Amino acid sequence: HWPRPTRLLARPEPVQAMAELPDQPPLFFIWRGVRRKVKCADGPERVFGEWWQGDAELTTVRDYFRLEDTSGERFWVYRSGDGERGETGSQGWFLHGIFG
Repeated sequence: HWPRPTRLLARPEPVQAMAELPDQPPLFFIWRGVRRKVKCADGPERVFGEWWQGDAELTTVRDYFRLEDTSGERFWVYRSGDGERGETGSQGWFLHGIFG
């Protein structure tokens, strides 16, 4: 059971992020022009596409991480894809929610 954020964004917002390895959380991310250094992280929690939405959804992957920055703020961030194969997603990073 993975906790969900208290506030979900209407749409996930792209962030710039840097991770050491495909299955590792970001070391930092930039959201709305602010660079945030990651102090601690949990994840990934892998979420797959819904099979009933169509064949393309079967290969779509999101790897979610719960991140806490050095100021104590907590975020729900995901990478679109598995970090290695392009057919699983764009490999871009997105902020999807904020923990209270």
